Amino acid sequence: MSQGQLLMRKAYFDNGQLQMEGMLVSGKKHGEWKHYFESGIIRIISRYDLGVLDGKSYWFHSNGNIGWEENYTKGIPQGKFLYYDKRGQLRIERVFEKGKEESYSFDGKELKKN
Repeated sequence: MSQGQLLMRKAYFDNGQLQMEGMLVSGKKHGEWKHYFESGIIRIISRYDLGVLDGKSYWFHSNGNIGWEENYTKGIPQGKFLYYDKRGQLRIERVFEKGKEESYSFDGKELKKN
């Protein structure tokens, strides 16, 4: 990590509930960032390396169930990207290799790319 000014960033909804939190290094998102629904349920968890997505990111439905799981390496999609419906059922699976989509499945059925 390069040297720079560290700043913890938090924002709140009008009702006082935490809306988001994370660290800034020289003005760039760094480390784990969390965003929340106004109800307090986590909405997004993502990891950054000096402003670039790096690592797993998660998005949740308002009922708390996971909505998607993605993985980035220095901002480039890598590995499995999984998308779930509100009930928690896996609907879409995409697999990336160095940013290039290698496969796409919907409800367990591989779909051909054009």
